[in-house]
Amino acid sequence: MGIVLNAINTAVEFTIGMRMPEGHLVFLVGLFSSLAGSYFFKHFINKPTVSRDFQLTFTCVYGLWLFCFCWGWNIIFPICDVVLSYILLKVLPSKIAHKVVFVSALSFLSVCHIKNVVAKYTTSSITAYAADFTGPVMILTQKITSLAFGLHDGNTKSDDEMTPNQKQHVLRKMPSFLEYFAYMFNCFGILAAPFIFYDDFMGLIDEGCNKESQNTPRPSSALAVISKVAAALIILALFLIGDENIRCDLIADDEFIATTSIFYRAVFIYITLLIARAKYYGVWLLSDATYNAAGLGFGGFTELGRPKWDKVSNIHIINIEFATGMKNYIDNWNIRTLMWIRYLAYERLDRNLATMGAFALSAVWHGFLPGYYLMFFTCHIFLTVQRKFRRTVRPHFQHAQASRMLYDVFTFCATQLAIMYGVVPFVLLEWSTSIKFYRSVWFIGHIIGVGLLLIIPNTKSTSKTSDADATKPSQYSSVNRSEKLMTSQFASHRNGHYDVRHR
Repeated sequence: MGIVLNAINTAVEFTIGMRMPEGHLVFLVGLFSSLAGSYFFKHFINKPTVSRDFQLTFTCVYGLWLFCFCWGWNIIFPICDVVLSYILLKVLPSKIAHKVVFVSALSFLSVCHIKNVVAKYTTSSITAYAADFTGPVMILTQKITSLAFGLHDGNTKSDDEMTPNQKQHVLRKMPSFLEYFAYMFNCFGILAAPFIFYDDFMGLIDEGCNKESQNTPRPSSALAVISKVAAALIILALFLIGDENIRCDLIADDEFIATTSIFYRAVFIYITLLIARAKYYGVWLLSDATYNAAGLGFGGFTELGRPKWDKVSNIHIINIEFATGMKNYIDNWNIRTLMWIRYLAYERLDRNLATMGAFALSAVWHGFLPGYYLMFFTCHIFLTVQRKFRRTVRPHFQHAQASRMLYDVFTFCATQLAIMYGVVPFVLLEWSTSIKFYRSVWFIGHIIGVGLLLIIPNTKSTSKTSDADATKPSQYSSVNRSEKLMTSQFASHRNGHYDVRHR
């Protein structure tokens, strides 16, 4: 295997002029192996002539091998997590099982996060990266908890007591151990996001076993897979080149701050954050393509009759890079995790606790590095400002095309500045460097944000169009709207009731 990896790295060096770190290379090879397995599954395994149990066994055995390929015997930890959660769901009453499993899964994930924090400060960065299997455990946590809550809904609630979202993912009976294990470790999504619900996975298996469904096959996903893989390779190449040549820690470096202008630093931060996003863009596009290759992710047809393979997409890059508001930015970033947070937390908590609970779940799920919490705190200020600004100011710019364009240009620039300011701690991660950066710019973002919160009056929108747009997803997003939307990250949809007016 070492010979093969070395040959691949030589090809990478010939293409982009540099070799990949070993941990990155192993993970990338794992992703492409997952893609190959998905293609093989769709064309040779997911057939009525192949038994259902064999299909499930293939997906989980191959998925376990992929994990072992990337992280070796660390596979023992997630296996213990999954087995424990299954036992808890089997033996505990339905009224409390989901809560116990939730605490158990989050506790296990927290231990992994703490382990990585310790590794970050006690080992080399290369060693820490090679041992970091937290990403797959984060996805496993989403799967374990969403399934537990789906079972709770199916066993303790009537249809009238459930939101449309909960009805869609409800489970009426406990899966067999093979079904449970295959869902958790399937080769399509074992290595990286996006997360999928249990009914999505089993729908693929059952459809392949159904002879009638074979008579009306879904449109080919070949074009979607090829285009996503090509885009992912280009983006990951740019990430590797940028990551090698640009040091993100310069953002908080004393000499860099003292010898560069504020404009130069702003451009540097923009490029640094773009490179940081590129890593997620590339990996999530590859994972999306892997699901598509297996037959998952068909989202219907466009108005022109072209098939859409974006039902399990985790990002919409154009919407992110050209967002005209923080909400629009967040709605198109890590989409499937937003759906999980809404399904688990926002829809189930009291109205007064829903937003706080959703943010708390998101923060704990991400880990315990201080940068995450600084980012969430700062971006929450900006999200609240945007909501008040949109309701108060936007209606005055909607009477002419020129004024609407002016408003969009202004909000685009403001969003980019807010992201550049608020997301820096996500890259730096440490408290001291993040505070040093904010101190170097006089905490200007926090001052302006809090100032606007105090200055802008609390008024209801005077425009129905404004209300609709404020709760509406980007026109380019084809993810199920009833699942995706959360205002100001979470706050305009409650208990399955929506106010979405389409243009």
